[in-house]
Amino acid sequence: MGSGDDGATTQLMKIAKVDLRGLQSNTMAWAEARAAVTASMAAHGYVVVVHDALDAELRRALFGRALPELYALPFDTKKSSGAFSNGPHRGYDGQVPSEVLESVAILNPVEPGNVRDFTGRLWPQGNPGFCDTIVSFAKNVLELAQTVERMTLEGLGVHEESIAWQLFSQSHTARMMLYGTPPDKETSNISLGAHPDDQMTTVIAQHEVGGLEVQVDGGRWLAVPPEPGTLIVIGGDQLTVNSR
Repeated sequence: MGSGDDGATTQLMKIAKVDLRGLQSNTMAWAEARAAVTASMAAHGYVVVVHDALDAELRRALFGRALPELYALPFDTKKSSGAFSNGPHRGYDGQVPSEVLESVAILNPVEPGNVRDFTGRLWPQGNPGFCDTIVSFAKNVLELAQTVERMTLEGLGVHEESIAWQLFSQSHTARMMLYGTPPDKETSNISLGAHPDDQMTTVIAQHEVGGLEVQVDGGRWLAVPPEPGTLIVIGGDQLTVNSR
């Protein structure tokens, strides 16, 4: 996965969107969606899905209030609060010379207590709106991620016992990223360099700004533009291992 713009290698490719809203397992609609999800994941390593995990109200709460509040905090507050462990893509990343971004992770964000503990170290007076938004988003996205993982593994012929164990045994992280503008756009306009994801899947909710690219077979980079009502699910190294 990467974010960049190299006209010689980057292509804008139309990837079919798979509508996962309101599906019930063991139905014809589920089977058709499963086939489309599996085909896209096998061919490209990712799938674009239509889903209401991030509806208009939750999107406004997340991108319009919660994340701006988080990133408006002073750097020293974020770094010294104890809420983060500074280091590459673990807890808090900020002011990293090789990257123009800030990145914040919350472990197991579907548990309200974890999010409250995280929030209390940043806002000692509390911030219930932030907590509610993050927990709601995390629960919705977890449901989506597990649906795509189940569909992909089923479509590849993995036994139900193995699928159930895999979904049950996972831990989850919500990572919120704020991309900046590279200081020298004449030499590079990449905010975050190319990198693999080591987990089962990564669900990406883009916020109206393009730049996401995914590398597919043959080394081509495909641009994945943001579209309202869609999320991108990218297969990671663990999915490759578990689907062999």
